[in-house]
Amino acid sequence: GAGQTVSLTAMAGHLTVGAAIGDADDNLTLAATVGNIVGGATATAATLTASAGGGIGIGTTLATDSAVLSLTSGGAGAAGNITVIEADAASLSVATAATAQAVNVTVTSGDLTVGGNVGDASDNVTLITSSGNIIGGATVTANVLTLNASGGIGIGTALTADASTYSLTTAGAGAAGNISLVDAAALNTNQVTTLVTAATAQTVSLTATTGALTIGAAIGNATDSLTFISTAGDIVGGATATAATLTLNAGAGIGIGTAVTADATTYSLTTAGVATAGNIALVDTNTLNTTQISALSTNGAGQTVSLTAMAGHLTVGAAIGDADDNLTLAATVGNIVGGATATAA
Repeated sequence: GAGQTVSLTAMAGHLTVGAAIGDADDNLTLAATVGNIVGGATATAATLTASAGGGIGIGTTLATDSAVLSLTSGGAGAAGNITVIEADAASLSVATAATAQAVNVTVTSGDLTVGGNVGDASDNVTLITSSGNIIGGATVTANVLTLNASGGIGIGTALTADASTYSLTTAGAGAAGNISLVDAAALNTNQVTTLVTAATAQTVSLTATTGALTIGAAIGNATDSLTFISTAGDIVGGATATAATLTLNAGAGIGIGTAVTADATTYSLTTAGVATAGNIALVDTNTLNTTQISALSTNGAGQTVSLTAMAGHLTVGAAIGDADDNLTLAATVGNIVGGATATAA
């Protein structure tokens, strides 16, 4: 029948899955008290719990077919590495020793869901879906976090992470290849070492939960849309954000300290900071028309909204501003051209 738990433990040395074991109805616990869990054949279970005093998939990758994967390794450094290939959609949680491990989990068919916390700040974590999405839920903590999805990242539920650097790759066409990443701390785009999407229009959403979101390295392209959110801080400029639609939503201000430099077809600008803390400073690398600004929202009165066109004219093609905020319009090498009404204090 179903619902049994089969527990196998090797007290001395390795536990090797040399022959297929388990079934989809029962839970399977594999433990190597002082050694590795070594692959060879497939371990099948409803919930698979693998706990090794050393590493998992050392020498030979552990093949699994389980809806839930709970993986724990105790080996120091590379001795605690984890390498697993999962046959179907799975929910994942991973714990390692407090030293630098490499955690590599690949799902060959279906989605990979971060159902429990994965990794620590010293680990390099790689999550791959060959035919599905990488879905958030709990937090992935890593030194280097590599996410590579044949579909999208953070589809349905954003992927929450806390990593020093990110490598983000999706292959899904259109919205199927969207990326939604929430960093548990502040975030700088110079932490995103790789950002690759399909040659169709995706939306890449990056959120800093605490502190500022800083555009410290150039990011984006003219096909994709970018959404930058700083839940409790500023969005700070530095390098250029390129997008079809650039959405900036700050818990405080936009371009505080350093103006945000961008090259986008459409802008959506929202700040929640009170008075000058909610100021907006945006510099477009080309010409700029206020018709490009689809949304402009500030918190109450006393903000200054500064818009600059670096090349060519700044055209007031659509009404902009309000009687409570200050408005600064600048055309570095061109004219400021009318068309609609600019309203300001």
